Amino acid sequence: MATTFTIDPDERIRLAEQARTNKDAKTVKRILVVLALADGYRIQEVAKLFLLDEDTVTRWRNKYRKRRTATDWLAIVHKGGTNKLTPEQCHELEAYVAAELITDAAVVVQYIKERYSQDYTVNGSTRASSTNKRPWFRASSTRQRKPHSRVNTRS
Repeated sequence: MATTFTIDPDERIRLAEQARTNKDAKTVKRILVVLALADGYRIQEVAKLFLLDEDTVTRWRNKYRKRRTATDWLAIVHKGGTNKLTPEQCHELEAYVAAELITDAAVVVQYIKERYSQDYTVNGSTRASSTNKRPWFRASSTRQRKPHSRVNTRS
């Protein structure tokens, strides 16, 4: 038996306005999901429409129901782990990635495991380094992947 999910008409207007004006795509998606559920669409339909898991749609609906303020349910909290490498090791790793032009995060993970005896996931290896708040993999590999050639326009 499906439970009815309703939104106050004034709240609906505020949510629709937020969806139109918010620049964060994830936040807009959450708002649109809640509005679709309030329009009577089933969780399965909304999940399919927005390319989400049914569990995600259910979790967002429940967060909306339990909200304390108008926007607290929209907060996306990511709890990242702590850096396992020292600042010196981070510098060394960044230099390695830049010098070798690494294009696969799995290579970085393997290098960290062999060189420093630390386990990282592929996602963990693309998180921010301690020195420049840019990922080891992305910061170094994309910076030097395509060298720019200068064209001499003087003749």
